[in-house]
Amino acid sequence: MSAQINRRTIAAGTIGTVLEWYDFGVYAFLATVLAKHFFPASDSAVSLIATFGVFASGYLMRPVGAVVLGHIGDRFGRRPALIVAVSVMAAASTAIAFVPTYETIGLAAPVLLTALRLLQGVAVGGEYTGALVLLVEAAPARRRALVAGAALAAGVVGVLLASGAAALASNLLSTEVFDDWGWRLLYAPAPLLGVVGVFLRRRLADSGVVEVADARGLPIVVAIRDHWPSLLRVMGLTATNAVGNYTVFIYGATYLQTVAGLPETTALDINTATTAALLLLILLFAWLADRVGRRPVMIFGAGGMVLCSYPLFVLFGSGDPGLSLAAQLGFAILIGGMGGGAAATMCELFPRAVRYTGVSVGYGITFGLLGGTAPLVATSLIDITGNRLSPAFFVMLAAGIGLVALWYTPETRGRPLD
Repeated sequence: MSAQINRRTIAAGTIGTVLEWYDFGVYAFLATVLAKHFFPASDSAVSLIATFGVFASGYLMRPVGAVVLGHIGDRFGRRPALIVAVSVMAAASTAIAFVPTYETIGLAAPVLLTALRLLQGVAVGGEYTGALVLLVEAAPARRRALVAGAALAAGVVGVLLASGAAALASNLLSTEVFDDWGWRLLYAPAPLLGVVGVFLRRRLADSGVVEVADARGLPIVVAIRDHWPSLLRVMGLTATNAVGNYTVFIYGATYLQTVAGLPETTALDINTATTAALLLLILLFAWLADRVGRRPVMIFGAGGMVLCSYPLFVLFGSGDPGLSLAAQLGFAILIGGMGGGAAATMCELFPRAVRYTGVSVGYGITFGLLGGTAPLVATSLIDITGNRLSPAFFVMLAAGIGLVALWYTPETRGRPLD
């Protein structure tokens, strides 16, 4: 293993992740606008729930993409799998910008939107995890957590760009123009990121997967049969990150508008600022994970979410911009700790022959069940219970699952990769 990782490898590995999270962030930030155009109903809560239902549908396809792209990645190389993932993601994201509204083509509008979200879900199933595997395998042992943190941070960059783009557009355009057609402009970066991603990945050196290309059995079968404890560990660790991240940062902008009563521009500005902080915190905690170990950093993050989610949600939904900002920053510290340690750990739990499949399936199933549905669950909990703080208990439950997984997860710092 070389003493340092090529910058081109980092760029090629992370650009698809930026696109993936940018698109999913844009969809969530536009939830209230998309609800009007594609799911009109007399009850705005019903429209919003339907919108987040389609958001969740894309995540439910992640396990399918994880199996398909994981098989390609483990049998034919990380590079071809990542090229397919970024190409499909870019094409589907670009197409969403041109889908006519319900008013124009009726029920065909939500059907088309849902179909494109499902296609995105397949691509996403092997995008971030494939990039993560590629980067961890290319990184020197003493910097694996930091390099893995860069892959996770790339996703935060995507959310940050989405939040920033939404905030900029909503500030520059009138509310009427933005709600009418201006929201479509937010999908403009998708084709460019896709083209650049394919170009960079075509020139990418693979990470030695040919050494295990003749391994016996389908990767998904081997992963489940021989490495099910690691699969369960990955799912447990991912549960905390999925629910925490998507409840606080993806659904957070909607929560600040519909529950805390803040203006759209204020909510997006707060979300953008705290997402930028999360980016730096992930890298900081990843750096710490390379020095003190993965488990202490993750225990801090998950334990903090169990203890602090309720009081932080009290501040988050207070309606005071300053308190909401402080609360989301508090969550950023805790989520950054959990994410900064988990990214490398997931890859270090599997052998090379099934690493792409194992990480993708464990991560994809959990994000499909808990991450993609988190905005829907949070919205439904508030609607059903009438308690604006009910999402806090959802986050606390997921963090508790993470702590249980950590109890059974060995320290992987310094462990050699095969």
